[in-house]
Amino acid sequence: MQEEIEKFLIRANIIGNNKSMPTTVEGSYSRHGHDPVRCTVLPDNPTLGPDYWIKVDHHPYDCIELEGAYGGDIQIWIPRLKIESSLCRGDTLYLEGAAELFVTGLLDEYEDTDGIIDVFLYTPRSRLLPTHMIGYEPDLVDGTIKATDQLDQRAICWTTSSGNDIEFCNEYAFRSRTGDFENILLRIQRCGLKISVDPTSYNSLKAVASDIWVKFDEALWLLSFLGKQYIPWYRASITLEGDPRFRWAEVRREVYLPDWSEINVQKGAQFELLVKPDVLKDGVFAEMFSAYENSPNRKLILSLIQTLLASYEAYNVENKLSLTYVALEMLVSGLSDDKDTYIIGEARFKEFEKQFKKFIKNETGFGKDIRSAIYDKLRELQRYSFHTRLGNMLIRHGLDIAKFWPPDFPTEKAGRQMIKRRNEYIHKGIVGDDSELIADITRLRLIVEIVILKILGYPLKEINRRNWDVHVAVGGNLPDGYDFGLSERA
Repeated sequence: MQEEIEKFLIRANIIGNNKSMPTTVEGSYSRHGHDPVRCTVLPDNPTLGPDYWIKVDHHPYDCIELEGAYGGDIQIWIPRLKIESSLCRGDTLYLEGAAELFVTGLLDEYEDTDGIIDVFLYTPRSRLLPTHMIGYEPDLVDGTIKATDQLDQRAICWTTSSGNDIEFCNEYAFRSRTGDFENILLRIQRCGLKISVDPTSYNSLKAVASDIWVKFDEALWLLSFLGKQYIPWYRASITLEGDPRFRWAEVRREVYLPDWSEINVQKGAQFELLVKPDVLKDGVFAEMFSAYENSPNRKLILSLIQTLLASYEAYNVENKLSLTYVALEMLVSGLSDDKDTYIIGEARFKEFEKQFKKFIKNETGFGKDIRSAIYDKLRELQRYSFHTRLGNMLIRHGLDIAKFWPPDFPTEKAGRQMIKRRNEYIHKGIVGDDSELIADITRLRLIVEIVILKILGYPLKEINRRNWDVHVAVGGNLPDGYDFGLSERA
């Protein structure tokens, strides 16, 4: 089938810093494919400086916002166009990029309405919603396609802070073909989301699209983390029926991930996750998302999830190791309190610091430069070692660092050696033995994952013991109810 490409050429405005600049925008996208919307932008006045272009309260430094009309009443709104290249030819500036969010349709404001807003959104398939085998039975001469096993159609459900109910479930679409069907079956499978929207809360479909962008992105990151796989894009259709005028909008959202993530999304869904999808479907995900939205560590959790996802996809050991160490450092520093971090209180340390400086000055004979260098390092004496801080942080969350090794393993020695390898890598650039580092990556990443799940309220007794990371780090013969907690080992 030939790919259907939609092209547009519009006059629009670049919006930034309470100003707007007329511009010409040429773009294209696939009607049925999932590639980003690509655009070329020709500003009318290319000589303005960067302060004009950057709307720092809303956009990253490398994105611009565009809005214009296309084909009469149809509007195009690109709140974030990521600039990938620029070219100057004489007095003309060409900006080229891809839309992180692209919205088109009847986006003008409307008055109070009694109509109904329907929102359907779909993503690539997720490991959280495993694929089921579908077969064609030639005896059914009317062309019916019949499931060969029982389909689990339960959805993962949650409610946003503003009261929007969302269902995340498998969506199946089938396409008929003439000819010999005995050996041919074309099946398209994706994950869909149905979102309930109160039309009185909005005054335009543009506002609905903007709200979905803000509220759904973070849920998407959490679903990506739980499925250990990027969900790199979503598409949405929004309609308003019952108003004097039928309105519609199409939304194309890119999370902007490296090309290899698209390859991994196409892999089979048979993958032993750390969590159990059936548990999420029983209402646990809704509780987890609520805990995430209300957590004082919300931004930290999101950063940890994004770092972990990058570590899952990294190609080589060193990249995985670097990202895992970053996540571990964020976890320990971000979740530790003073008792986890400091050996003695501030007042007592200041007294010690005063006496130690006096000793260095009067008893050692060191010059001023050496004394100053020692003074700069004194504060490090107040903190516990990284290994101790990690253990303290886990204890405060009801977790036992020893539980991340097999039973009866010399965990104290092994833990200190693991952190020693981390210190040598970070502070000296020394890369150790691959076999040891792979074990470290697996164990440390599992620690970060378990802490996130614990904070968000996932029942750790429902951890999937067949998950490969659990198997490598802890062993394959775990007792029922193993939850990495502080209770006695079974």
